[in-house]
Amino acid sequence: MTHQQYDDKVTEHLDSGPYSILSRDPTPTLPSKLDRVLKRLLTDHKITKSFYDSCRNLHPRAPQLYGTPKIHKEHCPIRPIVTFYNTPLIALHKTLAHYLKPLTKNTLRLKDSNDMIHTLRQHTDNNHNYFCSLDIKSLYTSCNMKLAQLTVKTTHQNDPSLLPSNLSPSAFDTLISFCLDNSYFEYNNQFYAQTSGGPMGSPLTVELAEIRVTEIETTALLTSPDPPSLYRHFVDDGFGRFRDKAHAESFLTFINTLSTDLLYTLEHPSQDGSLPFLDILIHKDLSTTVYRKPTHTDTYTHYSTASPQSTKDSLIRSLTRRAYNICSPQHLHNELSHVKRVLLDNGYPLERINLIMQRTKDSLNRKPPQPKPNNSIAHISVPYYATLSKPLRQITDRHNLS
Repeated sequence: MTHQQYDDKVTEHLDSGPYSILSRDPTPTLPSKLDRVLKRLLTDHKITKSFYDSCRNLHPRAPQLYGTPKIHKEHCPIRPIVTFYNTPLIALHKTLAHYLKPLTKNTLRLKDSNDMIHTLRQHTDNNHNYFCSLDIKSLYTSCNMKLAQLTVKTTHQNDPSLLPSNLSPSAFDTLISFCLDNSYFEYNNQFYAQTSGGPMGSPLTVELAEIRVTEIETTALLTSPDPPSLYRHFVDDGFGRFRDKAHAESFLTFINTLSTDLLYTLEHPSQDGSLPFLDILIHKDLSTTVYRKPTHTDTYTHYSTASPQSTKDSLIRSLTRRAYNICSPQHLHNELSHVKRVLLDNGYPLERINLIMQRTKDSLNRKPPQPKPNNSIAHISVPYYATLSKPLRQITDRHNLS
């Protein structure tokens, strides 16, 4: 993709998406605008001084939009991401997202691939052996964050213990509104306001979207006349266990009647009955193996690069651990052989590969060790240099520095 093609795709997204052009950069005035809101809440004793301090960023820069091409999809659409690092509202977004965490804990939400494997192996139902994935189209830009905010407000009113005693639900709601009403970014020296949804890249957006998705899917499972026997989701990807294709499509039609903002689509199994979900390929017989998209190149950090040995060993360890965690016994040998071949292609010595793979296998069969207490008196962060980092580490270890 050329730079011009990339720019055209981002511009097309901005022209067709929920954005409006701003006449000026809000960055210089937004901190003081937020400060006035926080001081009013502080004066009214709705927040504490420590909360006030945690929500401010005194020397911000404007949020920047960029797009990552979805090369595995037709026409290669872009995924819009807003960088929030050191922006006017990043501290506020992080603080609010922290207090929303308890509201996002639910039985439908998967933690990771390991959680999905555990769920599959625990659930047995011979009458529901048709698997489908339900995907939400453009979750973050489509999600009605105001409805998610209303759910948060109602939940806090019903259970004030979900917030600290010195943080009132009304103040929390006011600050969420402030974030949603002041969502903006810069692209090609032009500033845009996001008029609906939320920016991908914001920690607050992630939590509000999770709350909205969970609310819709919980309602669907409770009110559907014929729900799936198993349903879980990871962000915008859902997995359901149905009787047959007609059952899956019937549930899809039903769940799409419950909201006007989120649109679910259905992905059926392939001709051989397998279905990819996250980085898992689920076979018709419920066995599992590692899934890689067709665009995956098996290119990793080359062994000859100037990187710490621990980083290179970590790659071997993570690929090996994933194979053991995901693969059913009948698929494990092929996956480990693939991992070894890929590492060799990336310059890793066979002896090192075998050593770390064996250590990883042994560690999976042992009980996890107790975490060691950190007695370091200080922490030092320095760039990696191939010839200096190891001697420097030896010196810092002698002086109890990490």
